[in-house]
Amino acid sequence: MAMLVSLTAGSLGSMPFARYTPRPLGSAVAVACAVFAATAATAWYAARVGRLTPVPYRQPAVGLFTLAYQLGGAFGPALAALLIA
Repeated sequence: MAMLVSLTAGSLGSMPFARYTPRPLGSAVAVACAVFAATAATAWYAARVGRLTPVPYRQPAVGLFTLAYQLGGAFGPALAALLIA
């Protein structure tokens, strides 16, 4: 269910809101939908990692997953910009 919410929010974030609303408001709505989608995806994947990992390794696995997810969000756009430029 959370995956469906994140897909829906992600698709709403990519819609062209500028056509129907003033530009700053459209950008704010798109960013809000994208942040909501990323948060929902993080929660869904962290729960899945926790379920699939054996109990003795569960806490470090979820911590490493969260770290990798956040680093991907931090460095991903910069790396994409460097690759495109």
